[in-house]
Amino acid sequence: MNPQEQKRRGLAFTIVAVVLAIFTAVLFLIFVVALEKRYDPMQVVVAAQEIAPGTLITPEMVTTDTVPVKSYRFTYFQSVEELAGRRISLIWYNKGDILSRNGVAEGWKLEPGMRAVTVPADQVATVASGIRPGSRVDIIASYIEDRGQKQQAQAGGGPAIPGTTGSVVSGKTTLLIQNVEVLDVYVPSEQFLQAPPAGGAVPTPGPTPTAEMALQVAGVTRRVVAGITLALRVEDAMRLSWMVNFGQEVRLLLRPINDPNPIRVAPVTIDSFK
Repeated sequence: MNPQEQKRRGLAFTIVAVVLAIFTAVLFLIFVVALEKRYDPMQVVVAAQEIAPGTLITPEMVTTDTVPVKSYRFTYFQSVEELAGRRISLIWYNKGDILSRNGVAEGWKLEPGMRAVTVPADQVATVASGIRPGSRVDIIASYIEDRGQKQQAQAGGGPAIPGTTGSVVSGKTTLLIQNVEVLDVYVPSEQFLQAPPAGGAVPTPGPTPTAEMALQVAGVTRRVVAGITLALRVEDAMRLSWMVNFGQEVRLLLRPINDPNPIRVAPVTIDSFK
């Protein structure tokens, strides 16, 4: 082997060694970055003191801390505002324990005589995503009313036939309840529906680290509400329940917060359009 060939081989081996060294370094860097991400901190809410079951959680009872991403669970709270003054502890929490949604319950401050009533969102029509906890709404309901019996007319529009009757029904829309406080808007977590940009395929669910179920269509994210909790008197809760179960439609109207005054409005029937 002549000196020139030896030189070329040595140069080739050197280049291969350098490339392999760079490749190994890149792989090691990727591994280190991936390992660090597993330990990136995620904020959680922890007990700042012992919290007994049945206790309404207040801001001074809790604080925030961090845990590695690999230890984070979607049931954990990430901010004090999510639960302070709104949740009641179901279990005993020691100082430093992470608060989970499974260990607390809703704890709204209801006036005497009021009840918290949750209405499935698929049974009421709402103002898209504009309703939030603390909103005020009016409730209108549409239903079919029986106006009694009357004599049936002859076929072809002739005069009524004595002794023959038929039920007369008519649709009616009425203002059922006014100025109702929205206590909570339930949005399922850990779900993500993503519509593909083309092809018309059905969206498929999958996990997501968001606190809401989202629907992405053409890049726009919208909340998907599953239930709305309202503060109602027992008699109003029963009227609303009847309309939800036996009426045609129940609709929530978003009301201005600074407009507490009741209004008088007559029910709407087919006669209103004559």
